[in-house]
Amino acid sequence: MRVEALFNTGAALTVIRKSVAEKISPIWPPILEKVTLADGKTELPIIGLALFWTFINVCRISDIAHVVERLVEEFIIGVETMERYGIELKPETGEVIVKKCRVTRELL
Repeated sequence: MRVEALFNTGAALTVIRKSVAEKISPIWPPILEKVTLADGKTELPIIGLALFWTFINVCRISDIAHVVERLVEEFIIGVETMERYGIELKPETGEVIVKKCRVTRELL
């Protein structure tokens, strides 16, 4: 399944829309946390967790995303995931660099 993701350096957590998460992973038990959006006011309840994996260039990354009911973007990759994989964004070229590549497409 192809999903459009937004890399958000202002978001601590990786978040996925429920309708997308249901197609790629079981949703694990809900937790009672909420996520606050960039406006600092809007809060969305986190209804569960979903495992995801994807390729960025040739690097496979996997992590746990927080599932929310309503989200403008399908998928937001937050700072925790970006730091875990050493992901750097180059806005001037649109390039995404993954410095901590554990599994590559060639190894699969």
